[in-house]
Amino acid sequence: ANLPPTFGKCGANPSAGVALEDTFRLECSGWVDEDLPIMFKFQIITFANGGLVDLSGFGEMVYRDTTLPTPAEGTTLSLCTIIRDSLGASSSAYYNATVTESASFNITNSRLQMESSLGNKDTQKYSVILIGIAAYLKKNGTETNGSSVTV
Repeated sequence: ANLPPTFGKCGANPSAGVALEDTFRLECSGWVDEDLPIMFKFQIITFANGGLVDLSGFGEMVYRDTTLPTPAEGTTLSLCTIIRDSLGASSSAYYNATVTESASFNITNSRLQMESSLGNKDTQKYSVILIGIAAYLKKNGTETNGSSVTV
């Protein structure tokens, strides 16, 4: 029987930072399986839409450097990494990062970053920025300084 990878752990470093500004390294170590190679897929758990947002496809890299969005509520962002062997058996590692909203968050700049991400075909970064904007709007409403925000 094909057993999933075991004995490993995953986490975020740093464990706390500022949304869409600080770079977090999501990293796994210690995973063991006889059916090599072991592949990793990093994800954000988004309860707002009931699903997962991929930060990467499956690959042999044991880490992913990324910015993270503000959580829809509070400051705890839930993350998941799927660890899969070459025959398809998989394990999941769940962990959190504390992500606080930037004091200088700017929707216009975020929109420009989204356009740049699409131009570079970086759909994962685009998704992170979009989630960050949605969380910002949910927490702060759709108006800033008395004027409407267009995304």
